[in-house]
Amino acid sequence: MLDGDDPAAAEAALEALIAGRFGASIPVMARTAGQWRALIDACPFPREAEDQPSRLQLLLSKLPPAADAIERIAAAARDGEQARACGEGVAIFFPNGMADSKLGSSLIDRAMRSPTTARNWNTVRKLDAMARG
Repeated sequence: MLDGDDPAAAEAALEALIAGRFGASIPVMARTAGQWRALIDACPFPREAEDQPSRLQLLLSKLPPAADAIERIAAAARDGEQARACGEGVAIFFPNGMADSKLGSSLIDRAMRSPTTARNWNTVRKLDAMARG
């Protein structure tokens, strides 16, 4: 996360650094502290965020999510899993955990039509605390 900087510029710089150092093309996703806070404020699962934060994932994509991304993810959800918009991201609640879920990263990347990264809500909160100092 960055505060007051251009996330796209940071992403490009970090991607170049990784490629130069490791010879790998790895997509990087950065958000400002304000953007991160807005994602937290937009959480569509406030009760689950408090009661079961390890079962709630925040997904961010490199590119803006496809218009039908949430519908495509929701169509593949099973056993009470739910996907909803969360600001510019997507929140997925896994009531039974992620271990046996069919909502894997390749399915989600295809639905979003972009590389994605996910963090559970415990990590989302920790990153917010770090960004606020």
